[in-house]
Amino acid sequence: NLKSYEHVLRGQWHFDQFSRTANDEAIACFRKAVAIDPHNAYALAWLALSHINRWCTDFSVDDLRYGVGLAAQAIKIDPTDARCFLTCGWGQLWTHGLEAAKVLLDQAIALNPSETDALADRALASAYECETAEARNWLARATALNPIPPLCCGETKSVVEFVDGRYAEALPGLETFPDGAWEMMY
Repeated sequence: NLKSYEHVLRGQWHFDQFSRTANDEAIACFRKAVAIDPHNAYALAWLALSHINRWCTDFSVDDLRYGVGLAAQAIKIDPTDARCFLTCGWGQLWTHGLEAAKVLLDQAIALNPSETDALADRALASAYECETAEARNWLARATALNPIPPLCCGETKSVVEFVDGRYAEALPGLETFPDGAWEMMY
């Protein structure tokens, strides 16, 4: 449904503004997209991601659980959409742990090997396990595919450097976010 997709695009624009207010606007857009087409798994995955973001910004356990539930619904609607698995995997990092997250992120990558967000999130999961060589490989794949990788790649690289004890090298990756983005993130 093109009208539903239009709301998804508007929601993605708001989502990428990295503020609490913009995330709320994104949620409103994604809700409209899902209301227009309840079988739009892609819209449902983005709605889930916006709720999971509230965990990242406000440690809202309710939003985290709700977002993971929405992502699981999106997978049931369209088990061929990498974004659905990516979103569920991202939420699983905090609800069910690294192993559960890695299974879903690996499925997202199997469905779409060029999904740079999934590659970056898989790198983060590896870094959390102190598997920094593996994390660097995932990041290298993400940045090779996209000359302007997602902002999360810089942050993930910083986590990898930090885990390796290379603290000075960890700082530049955090500077890749636009001014004011950390208002949302921390």
